[in-house]
Amino acid sequence: VINFDPTVFASASTITLTSGQITVSDSVVINGTGMSQLTISGNKASRAFNITSASVIDVTLNKMTITDCFSPGAGDGGAIFVAGLLMFAGHRALTPTKDPRLGESLGFENS
Repeated sequence: VINFDPTVFASASTITLTSGQITVSDSVVINGTGMSQLTISGNKASRAFNITSASVIDVTLNKMTITDCFSPGAGDGGAIFVAGLLMFAGHRALTPTKDPRLGESLGFENS
């Protein structure tokens, strides 16, 4: 479990990715501090998360906004790419990008 410290992220904060996407290959829970408090930005250069594993994993992203992401190829997911199965439970909102150069919000590949 990764918990962002609410004292550090008490006011609206953005983490801008400068070295590319965050690759997730093991089960993890990432708890932000609130959709209006914590934003993960792809810096219009990469997607935020690449969730891929040879086996079944559980990944939970809570209380954060993901924005300004870029898809390296058509259908590859602008914000989150999932190679495998995806299930949404209790999600609040998923807003597709409006800029066609930035790709779709989610991309899926079932292997």
